[in-house]
Amino acid sequence: TARPRGRAARDEHPMWPADLDNAFFTSPLYSGCKSIFRRGMPGDEIHRDALFWVPLFGRLRGVREDEICGRLVGDIDWVDTELGRLSFLKIRDSKTASSARDVPFQDTILKMGFLEYRYFGRAPHEPLFPELIAQGVEPRRSGAFSGRFTDYRKKTKTYREGVDFRSYRGNVETTLRNVSDVNPGWVDELIG
Repeated sequence: TARPRGRAARDEHPMWPADLDNAFFTSPLYSGCKSIFRRGMPGDEIHRDALFWVPLFGRLRGVREDEICGRLVGDIDWVDTELGRLSFLKIRDSKTASSARDVPFQDTILKMGFLEYRYFGRAPHEPLFPELIAQGVEPRRSGAFSGRFTDYRKKTKTYREGVDFRSYRGNVETTLRNVSDVNPGWVDELIG
């Protein structure tokens, strides 16, 4: 039989368990690695490339892998509010028409220097992650990320069968839905 898709498949993706989540985000990728070529070995270097940033966007904002990997520098925009100037990521041409949305940047990502590393001083037409080479029939940058992400998790023993990048969406959605007085429509809008 055909596998369920869309809303019917929503509950079939396992979420990242807390122990695995903690192990991954305290691994050498974020705590310091030996070198760019030895990311799984502890050391003093932190390299803020796609392997560093993309999981943060997945875990904190629930974006799809292809949505973040395929963005351009020009997809970052700003809006003036009474709270000050806020930055957000414009997601267009995604999986479905309802997936188009503006995703505000998480303070954690901003404090880690995302805009300084990936936005300021770069042309709008440049890929946000130029180190990800587009590949496949419909050239996508997410393919280049996916292999590196899986390989890194296997090397650092933070890999678990069935728990993948898509699983981050479940964590974000569940966390938001468990906040009291949050409109479920707003959660759907943010997740896309």
